[in-house]
Formats: sequence, C-alpha cells, structure tokens
Amino acid sequence: MQRHGEGLLVFSCVAATLALLAGRCFVAAEEGDRRSPPGIVSWETVSEARVPRTPGLVARGRAVYAARCAGCHGRKGDGKGPASLYLETAPRDFTSGTYKFRTTSQDGMPADLDLFRSISTGFPAYGMPSFRYLAVEDRWALVDHLKSFFPNWERIGAGGEVAVGEEPADDPESPERGRRLYQEKFDCVQCHGPFGRGDGPRAAELKDQWGRPVRPRDFTLGPIWRKAGASRRDTVRLLITGLPGTPMPSQVDQLADPRDLQDLWDVARYVERLESAETGSEK
Repeated sequence: MQRHGEGLLVFSCVAATLALLAGRCFVAAEEGDRRSPPGIVSWETVSEARVPRTPGLVARGRAVYAARCAGCHGRKGDGKGPASLYLETAPRDFTSGTYKFRTTSQDGMPADLDLFRSISTGFPAYGMPSFRYLAVEDRWALVDHLKSFFPNWERIGAGGEVAVGEEPADDPESPERGRRLYQEKFDCVQCHGPFGRGDGPRAAELKDQWGRPVRPRDFTLGPIWRKAGASRRDTVRLLITGLPGTPMPSQVDQLADPRDLQDLWDVARYVERLESAETGSEK
C-alpha cells in the first residue's frame, strides 16, 4: 500500500507539473491572437447529449476519477489530493457543493452540462488541463461521480436556467456607457481596478468562503485567464450568476428591470476593451 501511495504521489506531481506547463504554453500561444488562443474552446460552446445514468456509468466514473482527478481533487473529493500542494490555485472541493461556473441561478445546483463543460475545457492557465481527450461517456461518468460527493445534490436540484438572451445591436456609445457603469453603478473598480488590472483598493483583502485569498481577475492579461470564457455572452452570464464561493456577486439586483440586460452588455463591451492590446488607459 505504501508503494502504491508513493506511486500515486509521483504521478500526481508529474500531472500537476504538466498541467502548469500546458497553461504556460497556451499563454505563449495567445500572444499572436488575444481573442482566440489556439487550442482553447469557449466554455459555453461545449455541448454534448447527456449519456443516460446507469450503474455501469457510475462505476466507470469512479474509476476514471481515481485515475485522472484524485491526484489533485483528492480521493474523497475534498480538493486535498497530493498534487494540490503544488498548485497555486486550490483544486475544487466537490464536497462543498459550491461551483463558480454555471448557467443556472445560485438558488440551486449547476446543470449537469455545466460540469461537463468544465471537465471538457479545463482551465489550463490555472493548472487544470482539458479532458477533451477522454471519451464523451467517460466525461459524463465523471459528472455523475462528482455529484456524488455532495449528498444534497439531488434534493436541491439544478437552479433555474439563466437567460442571457440575444446581444443588443452594436452601438458606438455602448462601451462608454459600460465604462461609467463599471466605475460607478456596479463599482467594479473596487476589486478589478479602474483599468481592469485586478488592483482595486479592496483587492488585497478579498477571500473566498474557505478564507483563502482571492485575486480579482486582471482583464488585461487576455482571454485565457477568463476561466469560463471571454466572449461578451460569457461576461454577461457571469454578471448575472456571480461566482459562488467568491466575493463576486450577481449584479441582477442592481438592474432597474431584471429582464433588461442592456447595462450588462454595455459593461461586457467595456471589459472587452480592457482586454485589447491598448491597455493602460481608458478609451
């Protein structure tokens, strides 16, 4: 057993190192095209038909998790695998039932497809590789196994689907409105800073629900650092859902009419400018 444990530790450390190197490679690749890094698939665009849950699929998920995920996320799903010691970003603790990236409201759990998307795209800049190389059945099997770590999943059920809707027509005044909303109404500057560098006055004091320091996103680094996608739709979706477990709240309560998302689209267009090559001053 000791020898098996040592082997798992070595394997996990190697896997973590390769994941981090993969992230560095993607960062280097993105310099030629900041909007579409090679090899990166936008989180929201991933879609596969759900594989029916069967006893065989559950057993398969358990085996795939032990081989591919336990090294970082831990055998018990608590984010305390041996390789977690070498990762700057802590692996997700599945036992908490807290998931940041979702297309559903915070009053319920993420949709199964949301978990499938995170497994498929990975977050290579943060140490988690894409698992698109696994068969579709294996990835759905992992979804079912991850849910098993949080006993109340089925009782709570998935939250309501977030409706982003169609993007409003282009408007040359939209980014400027977005700048004012970013700085004033939504007060994004407190965390993300006036130019989106993640250096706002509150940035140094932010912590997640586990008490770990959280760094606000630096938008000027480019799209690979936007874990759940860097399109305008992705930004609007995150402004609606917030990021559970972090200080990033939903902004829906700030809207005069929750059905009118124009303000959020304006902010998304301004954030896109912050990601552009001419960062450093307001445009």
